[in-house]
Parts: sequence; C-alpha cells; structure tokens
Amino acid sequence: MVVDEDDELYAGFNEVAPALDTRNLREDQDFQDALRTAGIGRKLPSRMGTGMTRMGTVSVRGNSSRAATAARPVTAVRAAGYTSTLRDLPARDDVKEDSIEERVKQMEARIMTLVEESCMLSARSDPDDDNAPKKEVDLGQALAKAQEASAMERQLIRMQEQANLGDTHNLDLTFAVLCNLAGQYAVNEMYTEALNTYQLLTRNKLFPHANRLKVNMGNIYFKMGEHPKALKLYRMALDQTPTAEKDLRMKVMHNIGLLLVRMGKFRDAVTNFQHIMHEQGDFQTGLHLVLCSVALNDAEGAKAAFHAMLDVEPPTFHQDITIDDENDAYECVVRDVVRGDRLSRWSRRGAAHAERCLALAAAAAAMQRPGSRGPDSG
Repeated sequence: MVVDEDDELYAGFNEVAPALDTRNLREDQDFQDALRTAGIGRKLPSRMGTGMTRMGTVSVRGNSSRAATAARPVTAVRAAGYTSTLRDLPARDDVKEDSIEERVKQMEARIMTLVEESCMLSARSDPDDDNAPKKEVDLGQALAKAQEASAMERQLIRMQEQANLGDTHNLDLTFAVLCNLAGQYAVNEMYTEALNTYQLLTRNKLFPHANRLKVNMGNIYFKMGEHPKALKLYRMALDQTPTAEKDLRMKVMHNIGLLLVRMGKFRDAVTNFQHIMHEQGDFQTGLHLVLCSVALNDAEGAKAAFHAMLDVEPPTFHQDITIDDENDAYECVVRDVVRGDRLSRWSRRGAAHAERCLALAAAAAAMQRPGSRGPDSG
C-alpha cells in the first residue's frame, strides 16, 4: 500500500459526531438552564478563608491561598504534657485479687485479736505476784470472744473458697481458733461442746499433732466422773506420743497413775509411778508412790520410794545476792529486784513444794510398820 506524502497520517481522528461534541456546552444557554433546574453541578460556598483544613495529623488555619498549598504532616510534634501511649494500669482481675487477699489478711488479724482477747479474759493472774494488776476473770465474755472468732474463721473459709483461694487457708489459724474454743467450753463446764470441738481436731488428718489433745479430753472425762473413758484416752495419747518427747510421756503416765488411784487400782498405779521415778523422777510422783505403797501396806515399797525421792535433784533456789556494803543503795536495789522477780518466786515455790513432799512422805512412811505387806489391790 502506497501512502501519499501529502495525506496526514492521523487525519480524521479529531473529528467528533455533533451529538457527542461537548466543547460548546458552556455557551449552550438551554443546557445551562437545565443544569440549574436539576441541581446538578451546584457549587457549595467556600469556607477556606475562615475554616480549618486538616492534612495528615496537622491542622492548618488560614485563608484559602494558604490552605491550597500542600502541607507535610508533622507527627513528631506533641503538646507539652501529653502522650498517646497507654499507661500500664493493672487489670481489673488483678485489682480484685489484691483486694481479696487484703481482706483475708485483715480478717486473719481480727481473728487472732479475738483469740488473744479470749485467752486474756480467762487467764488468772499469778497469786504470788504482788505487782500484777488485779483483774476479774470473765469466763462468759471469754467464751463469747472465742465463739465470735470461730464464726469469723468459718466466714473466712467460705470467702476463700468462693475466690478459689481455698488452698491458701492458714491451718494454724484454724487449729488455734478451735483449740481455744474447746478450752473455753471446758472452763465454762460445757463439757459436751468441748469434747465435740476437740474431736473436730483429733479426727482431722490435716492436724498431725492433734492427738495430744486427747489428754485434754481425758481430763474432761475425769471431771465428769467417767474414769474408764478417761483412762482410754490417756493411754491412746501415750501410745501416740513419740518417745523423743519424754517430758510429755511422763506427764501422761502421771495422769494415768492418778486415775488408777481414783479407780482403786493401787498396784497398777505403783507400776506407773515406779516407771516415772526410774525415767524422770520428781517429788510429786515420789510422794504418790509412797502413799500407794502405804495403802497396800507395803513398808518396804514405801521405804524404797522415799529413798528414791532423796535421789531426786532438788530445784535450784535463788539465794539473795551477797551485799558487801549495806549502805550502798545501788546494791540494795539490785538485791530487792532479784528477790522479787518471777524466776526467784518460781524457784522458791518449787523448793517449798519439794520440802513439803519430803515431809509428807517421811510422815507416811513412818506410820507404816516394818515388814508389813498387805494383799495386792487392783
């Protein structure tokens, strides 16, 4: 195909059909009237002169000419004292847990305060202490405090279980509350309630050392006159007491011996008292052994028991401090203070008790005729 050089290569491309030609629409009066009637192409009033144009994160105030210029966003500029970073606030669940733990601590402190107040109300002052303040023993108020502590302790357990904190409960607190409550029941002669409370402790495997409370239960049965039950509990407590706790074992055996005497089984009581004198003798047990031997008309046994008492080491007696100069006020004050302290009073009381036991044992043994031996009893 041969193209004439005089012909234009793109001739005819700019030619538009008359129906599609829009170049003269601005001058077409009929078309402009139709647009105004239809509301198409209506211009809104411009507020650039007094308004605010946001570009990015920066606000630009000014007239229309300034707003028309492109502004670069400035994100590094912040107002003084403002930060968009969220603070590390504790979660709502953490605040709830902290508040519950704080309430638990407060309730535990309140419970221990009630237990201490209960003990102080039921405690008797030392009769040998002249300086001790005289106070009235209010057993009823002490029991009320103990019951209030027990009720609050149960409320604490329920609150911890509802908050899924049951594993963190203080078992020592429960033991102290129940033990004090049982003791207050006992001193108020509410023996049935005291025994039931002690059984809550002895039957609970979470308290491995609660078996020694069976001695307290035996004491209650002894006061109630139910000697066989008391003897059973004493022997159970003795069997469950470790051999390493020698002092406790000897005290339990002494209780058993006294109970056997009350039951009239003097021979069994003598066996218990002899074992105590052999392991860890004391003047009180020696006196009981002498009296049991006298009750059995056993003169040789009474004599042997009295000699065993003489082998017991007497308690240390605090002698007065030797003063070189009676006119020295300082030494006199020190002597008076040492003479009146609680340790000295305890030592003098122990020495007086030992002398009394020896005197009674000697008198009882002297009444027994030599060579006499009565029939076995018990």
